[in-house]
Amino acid sequence: SAAAWSSAWSIVFYGLIATMTAPMSKAFALGLLVMLGGCTVGPDYQRATPVAPDRWLSTASSPNSALAASPATDDVAALAHWWTWFEDPVLNALIDTALTQNLDLRAAKARVHAARSERRAAQAGYGPQVGMSMGSQRLQNPVPGIAPGLTFSLHEVGFDARWELDLFGRQRRRVEAASAATEANQAQLEAVMTVLCAEVARSYWELRAADAQLAASHEIITLEGEQERHAARLAAAGIGSRDAVLAAASRAAEQRAVLIQSELVRRNAQDQLERLLAVAPAKLEQSLLVSDAPLPQFAPRLLLTPAAVLRNRPDIQRAERELAAATALKGAAIADMYPRVSLALFFGLRNTALSELMAIASKSWSGGSSILQPLFDAGRLRAMVDVRDAEIEGALVEYERAMLVALHETESALTQWLATEHERQAFSDSLRQLETAQRLAEHRRAQGVAADQEVLMARLAAVTARAQLRRGEAAVTISTVAVLKALGAGISHDYPAMHASDTASNTSP
Repeated sequence: SAAAWSSAWSIVFYGLIATMTAPMSKAFALGLLVMLGGCTVGPDYQRATPVAPDRWLSTASSPNSALAASPATDDVAALAHWWTWFEDPVLNALIDTALTQNLDLRAAKARVHAARSERRAAQAGYGPQVGMSMGSQRLQNPVPGIAPGLTFSLHEVGFDARWELDLFGRQRRRVEAASAATEANQAQLEAVMTVLCAEVARSYWELRAADAQLAASHEIITLEGEQERHAARLAAAGIGSRDAVLAAASRAAEQRAVLIQSELVRRNAQDQLERLLAVAPAKLEQSLLVSDAPLPQFAPRLLLTPAAVLRNRPDIQRAERELAAATALKGAAIADMYPRVSLALFFGLRNTALSELMAIASKSWSGGSSILQPLFDAGRLRAMVDVRDAEIEGALVEYERAMLVALHETESALTQWLATEHERQAFSDSLRQLETAQRLAEHRRAQGVAADQEVLMARLAAVTARAQLRRGEAAVTISTVAVLKALGAGISHDYPAMHASDTASNTSP
């Protein structure tokens, strides 16, 4: 056990210091200390290779869909800056601004900076700590065997250096944990970036969808007004009923309610964009003017394989790095049960008379070493190892949860995309048929065999179907964004490669 080993090492070190006085023995002891400096206790973390499905079930179940035709790749960099696929300069500008100004992103960057500083602080523990000291003390009988009864004052000023030898890897494990924590914070930063880009795109397309719905509602209200006036003329002429007038007025009122709801949706989408970009309310009013441009329609140009998603999603990388940090901290807790060997050196001025302290004869130095071996702490150190074991178990659960969530989120997003695409196709078929019906009605009116009322009804049905199609197109566009978000797209590099220089040899592969 760790306690038995620590007791054995204590006996060895005390024996070495007590018996090794000859130069050769001192050299041997120094070599032994250097050799022991490479000893690191505790578990060595090994990065696990997650088991992933061969392919996405959603695309396999719809082999003829546009989504199934999207090539699968293991290169996450191929999906970097995916928002440029939409070829919308307004969206590009919004995301660029969000990546600069978003408050959550700035807070995540601050946490990365703090983690890197903590790692540097941990690395500083490898070397000696040097300080300047000044002091005075009154001593009585300090060396009873040599000068019994001696009483004097001692004044000193100089430099103190202390160096704790990292014989059992306590400091190395702490640096390893700090490095893993830094990488976890970096992965969290990238997760924030991924979500941010997707949320900006989603809110933008929701706003554009609301624009399309507003335009459709205005057109429908206009047509319903014509329908109402025409029905009123027929009723006044005695060849129509009042019911048709009331029905047209009711439909117009319903569209005015839809119009109000669409305006609210647009306002909420704009508010969401302003919060994501960290700008004041109504600041984006001019850059988000109502647009009648059609929403882009396409499946994601590329899909990541399940294995690539499990390797590259930032939330999974963060959970994996937190597991590595917890494992390293357990090693540090185990090392706390072993002896601590420290070297100390003082160089400066000492004198019993304060007035003579700065004289050349006051020059003094001293050096020594110490070993601290925990013997009794009421089980505190053992309890800390148990705490680290529990933290490892919790981190492992979170890692497994992150992988499971990633697979389910991606499958759900792919299924949603397929459903919205099928719905869009149905809306498109319906609109095509209703437009044909409208043309036939207009042709019959031109031939004198159809009334204006029939043409108005056909136009109204076609406009309503066109509005449904726009909503379907918006759903497809937003579903495309959801798929890319679930894949973890948005970052432009492979995470482990990016941080290889940061981790150096502090983390095990």
